[in-house]
Amino acid sequence: MTDHLFIIMLKVAVKSIFISNVWIVVEVGVLCIYPEIMKSFVLSSLFISFCGISFCSPKFLSISSSFQIDTIKIIKNIQISYQSIKSREKYFKKSTKDILGNSSEGGEANVYYDDKELKEMVITNYGEIGKEKIEYYIDNGKVFFLYIKRTIYDKPIYEKNSKVSSIEEERFYFNADKMIRWVNSSKELVSPASEAFKMKEKELLNDTLFND
Repeated sequence: MTDHLFIIMLKVAVKSIFISNVWIVVEVGVLCIYPEIMKSFVLSSLFISFCGISFCSPKFLSISSSFQIDTIKIIKNIQISYQSIKSREKYFKKSTKDILGNSSEGGEANVYYDDKELKEMVITNYGEIGKEKIEYYIDNGKVFFLYIKRTIYDKPIYEKNSKVSSIEEERFYFNADKMIRWVNSSKELVSPASEAFKMKEKELLNDTLFND
């Protein structure tokens, strides 16, 4: 390709890149220093611009930012709803039922109603060396938050002087019948795009309580 032809294509490319709001100054500056390297780079940018694909464009960034802002807003609303339930929990009607078969040492379920509306369910399963507490928080018949706490002891609980050796916690946030956030036992956010997230969402949404 001649330098003259490349210069013509460069002008078109820079114009296209400018429209897409890509870093023109950086590209042109580097071009002055490494013209041969930048030929292929600019031509690639030209191709991307012509195809209408620009992940740095304001439109793309706006969609991404909007999604993040919406998620943050939803999480905040979930936290407010959770705090509202916990603050009124003592006024709810509570019923307790023993659970058999879920664990070696049995378990119990505590159900909380605000008048006739189910607001909270806490299931505790007991094992020889620990227990698992699963807390469901519900609004308008839908689970919006799920908290799981696993307590592990250093020896069977029926032995003297048994002590807690570790505690694991997980938090799951839901909106519109979808899981939107998972904080795992390592206190890390699991990516919604990951296979683990999708499998966990499917597992939890198949729970009977989510389908009532």
